[in-house]
Amino acid sequence: MILDWRTYVLRSDIRNLPLEEQRRQFLKEQLYYDNLLSEQRQLQYQLSQIQSQGGRTLNPNLNSPFNTRSLLFDGIDDYVDCGNDSSLNLSSNVSVSLWFKGSNVSDFQYLFSKLYYRLLIKPVLGGTQLIWEVYYTASQLTKVTLFTNFADGNWHHVVATYESGVSLGQKLYVDGQLLGEINSQSQIYTSSIPFLIGAKQTTSIQGFEGLIDEVGLFNTILSASDVTAIYGSGVPTSLSSYSSLVSWWRCGDGDTAPTLTDNGSGGNNGTINGATIVEDVPS
Repeated sequence: MILDWRTYVLRSDIRNLPLEEQRRQFLKEQLYYDNLLSEQRQLQYQLSQIQSQGGRTLNPNLNSPFNTRSLLFDGIDDYVDCGNDSSLNLSSNVSVSLWFKGSNVSDFQYLFSKLYYRLLIKPVLGGTQLIWEVYYTASQLTKVTLFTNFADGNWHHVVATYESGVSLGQKLYVDGQLLGEINSQSQIYTSSIPFLIGAKQTTSIQGFEGLIDEVGLFNTILSASDVTAIYGSGVPTSLSSYSSLVSWWRCGDGDTAPTLTDNGSGGNNGTINGATIVEDVPS
């Protein structure tokens, strides 16, 4: 991010605009600079590859970076609807892995939701909370809450796991580290609500403002070593080697809007509603 919010709003050409319009303009300008940096990194990568091969031009399809795109959500009405196939109604064991980048949190914002298992960010005095909620009845839940501010304008990797009915069975990892865990209940309360990326429900969105990338849903528990491997050096890699991978939405790579292809075994292609595919990724 080239500009900080305080510097941006002091500019005379936007300071008298409504706050919501200031936020939209700021996000667009931030994205513009981020895209320039992304293009510069890709050019540097291609140059290093050419130099390593004695100046010979390489096939770009074989040597391009694994991950070059993500999804940008506006925090208002953007989301991805991944449907309500039975493979998404996990009632016992579940793990979700994703990357996100956000900075402005003025209300509840959902990174993903199947209604009764969901990950959200909420504002608190002095920062934000990252919360992993699992309902075991329609009104009773267990949740892991982290008070550290991860909506800091940087990319972060998060893994949320739930193993039914065991001691410390509900865990939350950020950037490869286990940061919170609690006891879990016997099962997840299932629903007919679709699995959504970037929102809570289509009628009560409470959407995420920022970028989301490489969302993976597993029907088993990822171990600490799995989480470490997926996080790696802070750059996304393939999830295809995990046999428990139900759905894997790459959030732009290999996708043509409005379809978000499911690269897992579930066949749960998503439909993009408003979100934009951009070239800004963890690096």
